Order: sequence, then C-alpha cells, then structure tokens
Amino acid sequence: MKYKVLYLPLARRDILGVSEALSAYQSRAKRLFGEMESKLRLLEFMPQMWPEYGPASEYRRMDLEGYLLLYTVDENRREARVCRVLSDRVDAGEQPNRAKSKVEPSLRVVDTPPALEIIEAEAEGE
Repeated sequence: MKYKVLYLPLARRDILGVSEALSAYQSRAKRLFGEMESKLRLLEFMPQMWPEYGPASEYRRMDLEGYLLLYTVDENRREARVCRVLSDRVDAGEQPNRAKSKVEPSLRVVDTPPALEIIEAEAEGE
C-alpha cells in the first residue's frame, strides 16, 4: 500500500531556499531536484529504506547531492512527512527542533506536489 508524502511548511521553505541558492547553477539544480523527485517517489512505497538520523531518532535521513532530507514515518496513517531539507554540512548531532512541530498536524502539514513542481509553480507566480 502506498504512503502519502506530506511536507511541513518549513520543508517547503527549505526547498525554495535551495532553489534560490542554486539559481546560478542550473545544471546542479536540475540534478539535485531530479534526484529529489525520484527519491521522493520511492518514499511513497518504501519509506523505511533510508536510515534513521542518529540513534533512537524518529527521523530518517535521505542523502541528496550536497543536501540532507529529514522525514518521519507514521505507520498508522501511512504517511511520510518531510520535515527539513538542509545542507549536508549541518552538524550530524543537530536534531530538528521538535517543539516547533508540535502543533495540530492539520495546521502544520501541507500536501504538496513533488519538489520540482513546487519550484516551477513559484517561478510562474513571479
């Protein structure tokens, strides 16, 4: 059975920030977002395939070209929630701030298309 992939608003901002940071490097941006899109499609079917982010962590990490995508899996709801997309230079000991995510999921979690489509939609709106 397929998992629904959801994006926290902070993850959406991270993705847009990465897009802006790579705007001068089109070939790198295309590779990164192509890799992100294909891996996010795999996440729909096999969210446990990527390792946990640290010992006893509820987060899982997906390594991308120079970036780290952090997500959680809710087996009961069959959801994978993308929490952050960070530079892989972030200290591996740093955990995302859970306090900011502890509000009503219906208010914080948004359903969005794959990362590449988010970037294209933002560009069209400018």
